[in-house]
Amino acid sequence: MKYMNLFYSMIACFMLTFGCVKAERKVLDKNIFYSSKNPLLNIKVDPELKFIGKANANIYRDYTTSPGGTFHKNEAYIFGRIHNNTLQSAVIISFSTMRQGHYLPDVFSKIKNKIDSGSLKINNKRFHFCIYASSSPLVSYQEIFLDDKGYVIPNCFLVKAYCRRTSIRNDNDTRVTIKYLEDIFHGTGYRCRDWKNVNAFEKEQSKFLTQFVKRSEQSMQILEDITAVK
Repeated sequence: MKYMNLFYSMIACFMLTFGCVKAERKVLDKNIFYSSKNPLLNIKVDPELKFIGKANANIYRDYTTSPGGTFHKNEAYIFGRIHNNTLQSAVIISFSTMRQGHYLPDVFSKIKNKIDSGSLKINNKRFHFCIYASSSPLVSYQEIFLDDKGYVIPNCFLVKAYCRRTSIRNDNDTRVTIKYLEDIFHGTGYRCRDWKNVNAFEKEQSKFLTQFVKRSEQSMQILEDITAVK
């Protein structure tokens, strides 16, 4: 009986999303972020964006479609370009795990005035994406982390974000979000309200948006195989 209990414990450990071996997440040489599971992920970040650090928080949130709520375990790996102690641009790779319940399929439902959104496959994995302007693109615990380091966060960013749910279990549902964000007020004069109506964009504004998308793609690349860059 003792050995049978041990056997079943090992099987349960193997099958659980958060098995006995925790996900290993770290920044490797060449500014590559690595996650061993939930999900397996390799992201090459532009070396111009220096790794600032890892932020953590456990946050209680109400359910969207039913009474009650649950705790979310959050961690974020923040890379940034800093000038005069001000965040100019950043890549933020964040993981949020819901202890009970699951995330809704529309991961960007709370984003207003989307410039562009949809889904696409990257290395045979389905990601949702969204481009938008925001005065507060960081989650509160990420803002606190940067503020504690003495960095100033501007009040308007353009953001391109990718998001993917990595589990469809009713418990321990995990969501990964990869954001590139760029201060658009300093140097351009654009304000967040200037990006509310896509159909009203000026020619120079549309040109700037195209250049922003190119910079976002150059700043972060989701790799298929980590061995390709070792």
